[in-house]
Amino acid sequence: MAPVNELAHKKLLEKKRITERLRYQRIKNDPDLYAQQKVKEHSKYQQKKEKGIIKTVDKMTPQEKRQARKLWREKAKRRRRLLREKLNGSSVPEKKKPDKRIQVAQLKSSRAGRTRNLIIKTQAVDITKLKSR
Repeated sequence: MAPVNELAHKKLLEKKRITERLRYQRIKNDPDLYAQQKVKEHSKYQQKKEKGIIKTVDKMTPQEKRQARKLWREKAKRRRRLLREKLNGSSVPEKKKPDKRIQVAQLKSSRAGRTRNLIIKTQAVDITKLKSR
């Protein structure tokens, strides 16, 4: 029974993450909301800094500085590697399967065009017949 609840919990968390991403995306698209969000984040950061939850570099011991810088180097290396992979991977586009919906839409469109042309031709013939009378 625990695995089922665990799966449901994971799905719920994933859904929550998606909604949070969408919410932040909406905030980023609106300049006023984005400015308000930046002010909130800055005030939260200042409060954490005052409480001592976040330690600035000038307040770290030499050992903590070394650990922090090591972590920064690793993260920067990882970020550069991912960027390089992304750039190298994007130069060779992958072959994608044609989307079935697009094929169906193109087929519908061509059929509609043919029927439209047929109607126009029959109307043109009818008009010429009426003019000849």
